[in-house]
Amino acid sequence: MVLPAATLGTMAIPTGYLRGNFNRFWTYDAPSKILTEVTSRVPNGCGNNSAYTFNPNYGGVIISDATRAYAMGVYGVSIPKGGPVSFYGLYSYPCGSSDTSEDVWNFNVWAAVRGNGDVLFPAGDSSYNTYVITESLQNVTALMDDLYRTGAR
Repeated sequence: MVLPAATLGTMAIPTGYLRGNFNRFWTYDAPSKILTEVTSRVPNGCGNNSAYTFNPNYGGVIISDATRAYAMGVYGVSIPKGGPVSFYGLYSYPCGSSDTSEDVWNFNVWAAVRGNGDVLFPAGDSSYNTYVITESLQNVTALMDDLYRTGAR
């Protein structure tokens, strides 16, 4: 990111949008290797943009299909531990359709977020590292373990 002047704000680093058939939501705490399904806690965001948030020091969030054979997640490190992530969000937008094809308003979202309107992003060049992983749910968590073990920030 390149800014002409210091700016207070919030930034998704990054955000992943998945079709509605990716409908199981997970959090992962890498140091303890705890994978938790939070599907029932992710609110319907249609009309209010509400989310489920998660704040591990090392880990991330994942969305999978019902079988867990296909999943995508994001791994990162918290700001206090030297990384760029303030929190993670999981969002669901099954707005008006149970159809899960690509051209309908039925999708789910994960995000790694820096700030909450309260981070001063400096002027000039800034880089932030997070890691997007796609595979089966089992392999996504194994790759997150690898990132933790190798000290990725």
